[in-house]
Amino acid sequence: MMPSLDFFSLSNSSLAGPSSGKYKLVQLSTGGGQPSLIIPAQTTNYLAQSLASLEAGTKLISIGVDAFASGPWQMTTYNSSAAYMRFALFDSAGVPWFLHDIGALQTNYSVGSITIDLVSGVAATLQTDGAFNFDGSTNSTTGSRWKGVFFNKPSNFNVYGPLTFAVLGTNATTGLASGNYFIAKMRLVAL
Repeated sequence: MMPSLDFFSLSNSSLAGPSSGKYKLVQLSTGGGQPSLIIPAQTTNYLAQSLASLEAGTKLISIGVDAFASGPWQMTTYNSSAAYMRFALFDSAGVPWFLHDIGALQTNYSVGSITIDLVSGVAATLQTDGAFNFDGSTNSTTGSRWKGVFFNKPSNFNVYGPLTFAVLGTNATTGLASGNYFIAKMRLVAL
């Protein structure tokens, strides 16, 4: 009897895999444009734009280079001193789980990859100050290198319900603020 690759079965043994229905693949790119998002005044942790919806029961999310990328890539958000943006995972109640550092509200920064383990409650992000390609080199402008940063799940974050990967905005000013971000060939895989 030949093994069945569709259901990962060999003889009378079987491995549970993506056939459970939780597998999801999303490929995102803003192309040459940078969407401008409006962040309301005096707003903290505002869900500025949803990038991907994930169903209840998701256990692992991996965000990184698209399989079709030809060369270095980057995800970059642009900040001002009072309004900034970053990537976050939101639970069904709108509680955010921050997925990268914003440093000292630098003008821009890049994120190379994000891995979120919903079972252990830890997210690992590869990021750097400045906007430059994901090729492992030192940023000639800031001297910064790519570094790994870890973020623990907030204690009130519900990992069991539906989730949203999104761009989060914070605005400390008394008026509307706009923020921009750039995604080049990002691939999100969830299980």
